[in-house]
Amino acid sequence: MREDIQCLRGLAIISVVLYHLFPNILPNGYLGVDIFFVISGFLMSQILSKQQENGQNKLMKIVDFYYRRMKRILPIYYFVIFLSTFLKIFYQADIWWPQNDEYSKYSLEFLTNHKILQDQTNYFNQYNIDVVTSRNLFLHCWSLCVEIQFYIIIPFIFIAINLFENVDFKKIIVIGIFFGSYSITFISVDPNFTFNFMPARIWQFSIGILAQMWLNELRSREKCAEEKSSIANSNTVIQLKIVMQSSIILVFLPIHINENIIRLIITLITGFIIFENNENIKYPYWLIYIGNASYVIYLVHWPIITMFSSNLSTFTVIYLIIITSIILHHIFEKILLQNGKITIVLVTAFILALNIGLHLTLKYNPPQKSYPIEYNSTIIENFDNLQKRINWMSPDCQSVKIPEFPKGFWFKFGRCKFANGNGKKKIMVIGNSYTVNLIQPIKEAFEGNYSTFEMVGITSNFGIFYNDEDDSELKLTLTRKYVKEVKPDILFIITRVSKQEKSRIFDHKTDDVILQYNDNIKFYENLVDKIYILGAFPVVTHNFIYQFIDKLELDVSRDKLHDFRISENDMEESIRFSKDRFNSIQCRKCEIMDMTKVFMRNSYFYGYDDVTLLSYFDNDLHFTKTGLDKIRPFFEEIVQNITLI
Repeated sequence: MREDIQCLRGLAIISVVLYHLFPNILPNGYLGVDIFFVISGFLMSQILSKQQENGQNKLMKIVDFYYRRMKRILPIYYFVIFLSTFLKIFYQADIWWPQNDEYSKYSLEFLTNHKILQDQTNYFNQYNIDVVTSRNLFLHCWSLCVEIQFYIIIPFIFIAINLFENVDFKKIIVIGIFFGSYSITFISVDPNFTFNFMPARIWQFSIGILAQMWLNELRSREKCAEEKSSIANSNTVIQLKIVMQSSIILVFLPIHINENIIRLIITLITGFIIFENNENIKYPYWLIYIGNASYVIYLVHWPIITMFSSNLSTFTVIYLIIITSIILHHIFEKILLQNGKITIVLVTAFILALNIGLHLTLKYNPPQKSYPIEYNSTIIENFDNLQKRINWMSPDCQSVKIPEFPKGFWFKFGRCKFANGNGKKKIMVIGNSYTVNLIQPIKEAFEGNYSTFEMVGITSNFGIFYNDEDDSELKLTLTRKYVKEVKPDILFIITRVSKQEKSRIFDHKTDDVILQYNDNIKFYENLVDKIYILGAFPVVTHNFIYQFIDKLELDVSRDKLHDFRISENDMEESIRFSKDRFNSIQCRKCEIMDMTKVFMRNSYFYGYDDVTLLSYFDNDLHFTKTGLDKIRPFFEEIVQNITLI
C-alpha cells in the first residue's frame, strides 16, 4: 500500500477522532470522512482496473471484488457492533438501549445512513441523531454504510464506463457523474440530507476515480515520465504542489469554514495528493501505522466516546481508544486477513449469527436494570412523565383543513378549533411547535371564558417572522390569512425562537428579523385588541430528559445535577440578541411575556425541579407534564389581567 495514502488515512482518522472529542475546538474535523471517500474511490478504481488488465470474466471480476471488500470490512465491523450492543448493557443507562438496539440492527444491514435520514424527517425522532447529546453508539456507521452502498454499484459503473474504448470519453463520463452528484448539494434544502445520502457523495468517490485514471494514463505513456519530470522540477510547480499538499491541514483549522466550500477544497486536494504519488518524501512511520489501523480506530472510537466520555476524563477515553484499536488491529484484523476464503466466510457468518442471537435475546428476554434506591421512584416517575407529555394536536381540538398546503408539502401539526366557550372574546394562538406544546395551559387558564378558541401551530411558523426553513414564508403567509379571517380579540404568539432570531444584531434599523417583526405586528394590530408574545426563552439541549435520567441511574450526588441548570448570567447571554429584538418591537397593543422567571431560583434557570428531581423538558426541546404544570400559574396570572367582558 502506498505510504502517502496511508498517511492520508492517518490524518483523516486523527481529524475525525479529535472532532468527536473536541467539536468546538476542531469544527472541521469531520472532513476526515471526505478524505476516506476519495481514497476509496481511487482504490476501488485501481482494483477494478487491474482486474480488467488481467482479462478476468466480468462475473468473476464482480464476485472477486465483493469478496475482497467483504474480507476487509465485514468481520471486524460485525464484531465491533456485537461488542457495542452487548457492552452497553453494563456501561450505559437503559434509557439509551432502545435507540441503540434499533440502530444496531440498521448498522448490521448497512442502512444506518437511511435510518438517520428517516429520523431527520420525523419531528419526534430528531433527538436520536444529535451527535452531542444522544448516546447513540452507531451514528458513525453512516459513512461505512455510504461506502458499502457505493461498493455495491461501482463494479457496474466501471463495466459501463469500459464499454467505451476512448480514455478521454471515459473521463468525461466520470466528470459528468461528479457534477451530477455534486449538484444534489445545491438542489437539496437540507444539508443533513446530502451529508448522509450516498448519491450525494458519489462526487467525492469520483475524484478518487479520476485521480486513478489520470495516474494510470500517465504511467502508460513512455514519454510522460520525462515530461512529468521536467514540469515537476520548475520552481513554480514545486511551490504550487507544496501549497496544495499543505492545505490538507485545513481539517485541523480551529475556525469553522462553510461546509460546501471546504468539502470541495479538501476533496480536490486529496485527489491531487493521490495523483501526485510523491515517492521522494520520507513519511513518518507513526502516521503510516495509524493509517494502517485507521479502519479499526474508526469503528471503536465512537462507541468508546459515547459510552465513557460523560464519566471518564478525556485522557482516559483517548487511552481506551488507542489500546482497544491496537489490540483489535493486531489480534483480530491482521491475523484474520491472512486466512483463506472459507475461514473468512465462516468467521463472518459466525459473528453475524452472534449479533442476531443477541438481538433475539434482547427482544424476548431483555435484561433488567436495577436503579439506585435513592432515585428509584424518581427515575420511574421521569419515565412516566415523558410518556405523559402533551398529546400533540389535542383530541378535543377539532382539526380544520388547510387546503392551501400543496401536495407533498411537509409540515407537522396544523390548525384546529376548540368547542365554543361561555364568554365573549375570541382567542387565537399562533406559532410553531411551542404553540401546540403550550396550548392546554393557555386554554385552561381561561376556564371556558371565551367565545371561540382557535390554534394555528405549524413547525417553522414563527408568527411574526420567517426564515428559509421548511417553507416558513408560506406558513407565515397562511397564518396571517387565518388571523385576518378570524379577527380574534386576543392573539397569543407562542414560538421557540430560531437561530436567526438569536444571531448577532449589527444594525437595529436594517436588521431583517426586527423589520419583519414590526411589519407583521403592524398587520396584526389592525385586526386584534391585544397581542401577547412569548419572549426570549433559553433552549435546552436535545435529549435533555434522557441525559437527566442517565445521571440519576448513575447514582450521582445532587450537586452533580447542577449541569442541568444555567446561571442567570449565562442564560441572559444566550438570549441577549433575541431579547433585544423583542424589545425593538413597536406595538401599542403588545405585551412581551417573560416566561424565564418561572424557572428561576437563586439566580439559576433550572431545567428540573430540584426538590422532586423531575425534568421540566423532554428530549426534543419541549416541556414535559411537570414543565407544563410549572408554567400553568404563569398563564393564569396573565389571563386574570385580561378584560374578558
